[in-house]
Amino acid sequence: FAVVTGLPVSFYKDKGQLQELFLGQHRVKRNDRNWQSFTVTDCRVIPQPFGAVLAVALDTNGRVINSDIAQGNIGVIDVGGKTTNLLSVSRLSEISKETASISLGAWDIVRQIRQHLASEFPDLDLRDHELSQVIIQRWFTYFGDTIGIGEVIDDILMPMAEQVVAEASQLWNSGARLNKILVAGGGANLLGQYILDHFQHAYIVDNPTFANVEGFYRFSQRF
Repeated sequence: FAVVTGLPVSFYKDKGQLQELFLGQHRVKRNDRNWQSFTVTDCRVIPQPFGAVLAVALDTNGRVINSDIAQGNIGVIDVGGKTTNLLSVSRLSEISKETASISLGAWDIVRQIRQHLASEFPDLDLRDHELSQVIIQRWFTYFGDTIGIGEVIDDILMPMAEQVVAEASQLWNSGARLNKILVAGGGANLLGQYILDHFQHAYIVDNPTFANVEGFYRFSQRF
């Protein structure tokens, strides 16, 4: 078997250790199924945000289907759970000096919104999936009343988005020379529109939550 996986930008220096863990023989069991043995003979570790580029540039057989992305200068803003990774590539090669990690992610947003709701609406006890729905629809029901929290969400999201945009603008010298900026990750749907409002050549990739892993799979079909 061949494995393609990724590491956050700030941990990419550990790729050798991760490769060692994957290479070789493994024996696994899932739930009540029989034990299975397999051998990993090849392991490629790439920067996590690179997966989003590959998901757009390649088809499911690993062939290039988007030459503009494959041949261009591309930036990636990957908004994860705990960090936001910034990556720049040229002709599918990483530009390491234009790569960085920000200690800010989707869970920071969720935590602040949860804290606000707990303070203002103490009897509102939302599970994680319920809170996610509230953030998406920007309202909730409280003792029969419909409470809108769009302004609260904007007040929390705006400074975080501004931080990401400021970091990316500085790292990429305003981003003017980039052909496209891809926005990916689980937090793309939260911060994405704010990022798009600043970078006119940015867009949110399809299925942004799983874009990186989709790119890993497509890349694996090339070898």
